[in-house]
Amino acid sequence: MEKNEELIICVPGQRLCVSDKVNIAGPGTYEQQGYIYSKLAGIVKLIANEKTRIIEVHGITEQSIIPAPGDIVTAMVTVVNQRFCKCSIKCVGDIVLTRPYRGILRKEDVRAVDKDKIEMYKSYRPGDIILARVMPMTEAHTYQLSTAENELGVVIAHSEEEIRQMMHGFGDSSEPLLESAKIIEEVVLQQMRAIIKRASEIADRRASSKKSNVLNGEDFLFLLRRDKIKLRRILKYLEIKEIGFSAHKILENDMPENINDTDQLNGIKKKVPFQNFLEQIDNTGELLENISSTTDDVKQQRCVRAEIVTRSMDEIRYMKYSKARRISFANKGRHKFSDWICVDGDITLSKQAYTILSYLAYETVAQIVDLAFLVRQDQSKIYGDPIDRQRLSYVNPFTYKPYITSHYYHGKNVATKPLTPSEITEALRRYWSPQLAMTGPFNKWSMRGPHLKLLSC
Repeated sequence: MEKNEELIICVPGQRLCVSDKVNIAGPGTYEQQGYIYSKLAGIVKLIANEKTRIIEVHGITEQSIIPAPGDIVTAMVTVVNQRFCKCSIKCVGDIVLTRPYRGILRKEDVRAVDKDKIEMYKSYRPGDIILARVMPMTEAHTYQLSTAENELGVVIAHSEEEIRQMMHGFGDSSEPLLESAKIIEEVVLQQMRAIIKRASEIADRRASSKKSNVLNGEDFLFLLRRDKIKLRRILKYLEIKEIGFSAHKILENDMPENINDTDQLNGIKKKVPFQNFLEQIDNTGELLENISSTTDDVKQQRCVRAEIVTRSMDEIRYMKYSKARRISFANKGRHKFSDWICVDGDITLSKQAYTILSYLAYETVAQIVDLAFLVRQDQSKIYGDPIDRQRLSYVNPFTYKPYITSHYYHGKNVATKPLTPSEITEALRRYWSPQLAMTGPFNKWSMRGPHLKLLSC
C-alpha cells in the first residue's frame, strides 16, 4: 500500500474482496464461499507480488480475532444438559482471545459414531477444557462446535479428587466413592453460583446509583447475618488467617536471632474482620458478641467424630487423614477456583470475596457429609430416646453404630463404609423438602423451592 493511498479500516466478519487466483487470504483474514473476510478490527494491507496479492489485516491496538468456520478453538464447558453443553471459547488456535465467545456443542456433534448412545453428563462436565472445531454458524452470536475427530475432545478434565479428600477429612472412608463425590461437586457448584447471584443483588442495592460488577466480602457476609453461629465460624477463620499472615510477615522481616522475646508476636492485636461493616448491620448487638460465649455444636461434633475416627489409625493412615484435613478450595488458587465455578465475565470478585466464597464451598461439603452421616445414623440406630432424632442436628457418637464398635477402642483397623450416593441424595432431599422443614433431623424452616435453600448460609 502506497503512502498516498487511503487507509482501509475493517471490522471482524467484513467481506473484503473476491477470493481467486489473484487475491489470496493472508494473516488476519479467512476465506469462505469464494470471498475473503476479515478476522480482526484493523487496517487492510495489500502485499503485491508478481501475479498475486496477499490480503492482510493488522489490528490497530490489541487483538480482536474472532473464530471462523474450520478453526480449532480451546473452550471451557460451562453448562451441561442432556441435549448440548454450553462453552466459553478462550483461544483460537494458539492465540488467546481478548474476550471469550459463546459456543454450543450439540449431542450429535460430539462424535461421528454411535450418536444415539451419547450421554452428555458422562462425556463433559462443567470446568472441562476441550478442543473443538468451529462449524458454520446457525444461530446468531453463538458458535456451533464439533469434537467428532480423533484429535479433538477433552484435554483437561476436572477432577473430583480434592472433594474426595475433603470427604475423607470430614469422616468418610479413606476411599470415598467417585459417584458420591460427583453428586457433591454438582451441588457445591450450584450452591456457589446461587450465592454469587444473591451477592450480586446485594451489591446492586449497595451501589444504589448504578449496577455494581465488583463483589466484596461484605456482600457475602450479609447473607450470613441471620445465622450468627455460621457467621462467627467464618469470622474466626478470617481472624486466624489474618493472624497467621501477620506472624509470617514479622518472621520474614526479622531474623529469629533478632527476636529475643515474644512481645512482638503478642503485639499482634486481634481484630474482628469486617468490624465496621458488622457494626452497621448489627442492630441488636448479637453479631459482635464474644465469639466464645456461644458453643458451636456442629463444629464440636465434627471434632468429636474426627477424634473417634483416628483412634484406630496407624501412622500411615493418620498422615493420609491429616493431609485430607488440610485440603480446601482455597488451595486451588484464585484463578483456578474462578474457572471451576465459572464466574460470569461481567462480575469481578475481590480477594476477600474469593477467600470467603472458597470457605463457603468448603462448608457446603462439610454440611453435606454431616447430613449424610445423619441419614446413616437413622438407618443404624441401636438405642436411645425416640425423640433423639428430632433433637439432634448432628451425628450422635454414642448412638451411631460404627462409633461404639469395640474395634475402635482396641486399636484394630476397621474400614469405614463409604458414604453412598443414595445416602447423600436422601440427605439433600430431606434438607430441601418443605414437608420436613419443621420436623425431623433437618429442622430448618424453609418453604422455598428445591435447591434454593443454601447449605452454607
